Amino acid sequence: MNHFVNTSRDLRQPEVGGDLFISRFSPNQTDPSILEAISIGCEPLLNNLLEKISESATSLSTHHVLLHGPKGIGKSHLLTRLRHRIHTDETLKESVCVAWIHEDETIASMPQFLVKIYRSLKKTYPQEYSREWLDGLLSQSPAEVEEVLVRRLISRFAKRKMVLLVENLDSLFGNLGVDGQRRLRTLLQEHPFACLIATSQRLFAAVAERSEPFFGFFQPVPLHPLSLDEVGQLMVRIAHLKGERELVEFLGTPEGRGRVRALQGVLRGNPREFIVLSSFATREWLDRLGSCIQRLADELTPYYQDRLRLLSPLQRQIVELLCCEAGTLNPKTISRRLLTEQGSVGKQLRLLEEMGYVTRTQRGREAFYELCEPLLRLACEVKDQSRLGPWIEFLQIWYLPEVAHARREARDRPGIPRCERGQPCESGRNQESPAFVEQAIDASPTDSPTRFERLEALWTMRRWKEGFDAIRDGLVAGGGDYLGDCAEMFSLIFQLSEDPDSLRERVSTLVDIYQQATADWASHRPRSRIQPWRHGIAAQETAMQTAKPASRSVESAAWPEVQTTLNPLSHLANGLVRSLGRIDVARATRESLESYVAAVERRVTDMPEFAVGLRLFRPGVGLLTSGSEGEIATLIEPERKILRQALGLTDGVAALSAE
Repeated sequence: MNHFVNTSRDLRQPEVGGDLFISRFSPNQTDPSILEAISIGCEPLLNNLLEKISESATSLSTHHVLLHGPKGIGKSHLLTRLRHRIHTDETLKESVCVAWIHEDETIASMPQFLVKIYRSLKKTYPQEYSREWLDGLLSQSPAEVEEVLVRRLISRFAKRKMVLLVENLDSLFGNLGVDGQRRLRTLLQEHPFACLIATSQRLFAAVAERSEPFFGFFQPVPLHPLSLDEVGQLMVRIAHLKGERELVEFLGTPEGRGRVRALQGVLRGNPREFIVLSSFATREWLDRLGSCIQRLADELTPYYQDRLRLLSPLQRQIVELLCCEAGTLNPKTISRRLLTEQGSVGKQLRLLEEMGYVTRTQRGREAFYELCEPLLRLACEVKDQSRLGPWIEFLQIWYLPEVAHARREARDRPGIPRCERGQPCESGRNQESPAFVEQAIDASPTDSPTRFERLEALWTMRRWKEGFDAIRDGLVAGGGDYLGDCAEMFSLIFQLSEDPDSLRERVSTLVDIYQQATADWASHRPRSRIQPWRHGIAAQETAMQTAKPASRSVESAAWPEVQTTLNPLSHLANGLVRSLGRIDVARATRESLESYVAAVERRVTDMPEFAVGLRLFRPGVGLLTSGSEGEIATLIEPERKILRQALGLTDGVAALSAE
């Protein structure tokens, strides 16, 4: 069953095939039937807008709506569908006319605005509006042009209504100035012939502040990023239209859902970016997740380059600096890096925030800035595989559905009760009982859950060497199937170590074991199944292209059909972050937590597999102990999201296996 398919709608649209055209930046150039087929999550809003327009067409009332959200969130897509619905509705098309002022139209005055409206009406309704009449009018003064066009529009829409679609309303209002805005509001209030449906990237001063002309004029409607299910539905629908049946089936599997979850962790549910990705996505491309994101960033790089050219030199320098940083930066650091006065940097950061380029996170009185659009950062990071590769690998492992399932199974299974430092458990059974330990050791030692019970029992009895030997045996005997519950291993080492020295030694031993397994697996795994994590994404793509399908022999039968990166050290780094959610804050002291952080940092610093995990670990401990989001203000939003999941502050990865 494909969990991404929306049961409220049907996917029986005709398959278009590989030449499916969906415009990335101009949805009005896309076949409306295709837009309808791939639209996700906005049907209630669209119906509400149509109801408002229908009500306005039959009464003296008018409704004015401002749709706001970041670039690529679907504003133009929604306006295109709205216009199409109006033109195909037998009732509305007789009582309503649509004029559309597109985002690429530059307007500097009220007369120019009225001329643009008239030309839009002329383009859509050529029999009703005369180009010759307008050309003759333009020989008069701007004031006369405005006066005549106002009279003409009021007269034309005495018995009909105009739906005026305006993109980038903030830019238009900025160019009109306060005087132009006042004249426009007066016109629309005294002569309610038009419903204004506008878009902007944010709520801006001209509509949000009481002293401004359009305060209280619009009903603001925020547009939100796509949820995980909505992203999956979008990709399924586009794959269906392209005739990619194999991809449709794959997206319905736990592995496919994990891939989509990882992509959402990078792209934050931006519809435009997923539409671009879906234009080239196949089953093979999603298997090569790093290459998939790399190509997506490359596809959109010219778009971002054009946008950067519109910024001032200092604004562009700030954006480029944030692109190249692993985390967020405060104005003081930015000014120091750019050799510029902090006051100038602060002013430009505020402007960039208003324009939708950066977003701010507060830590007390201090502000930290990052880019709003993840792909703007990725467009820079694709040139630096040392940063992009580890982050993608971390996400790919983090969202493995098998990991979530193992965690849930371990939590719900009536096995050995969890205890603290060998204390009696709630069940009344003491894990230090030799008979209990022997029972755990003897029971199905090749079964993964039981294998961990043996480890836990041995460590509870302070038989540390035997426990570490059990981990080694599991990694060797598992043949690629067994990676262990790394989070619980870190958790037990932290809970059961008596002092900082033993904690440091046991963390180091655990890392040593997984480091050796990494080397062993890379040298012994069949070539066709190797994920060459040591050589970056480009090498991974080459290996995937040249690999021959492995025969389903006894030797290869244990390998899952969809192979993911199985670098043991990378799984251990994921487990380190997950272990934060298993710390009993009520019992752990600040000193013990600091010893934990120090033991980990001492052993894994400069190990590429731990680059992401280590960057999250110390801020995660800070968030865990203080409960303040300010502790993670220096991390970018996708990383903050990971930590919230690890600590159970939001719906985490356990939801992946809920179905």
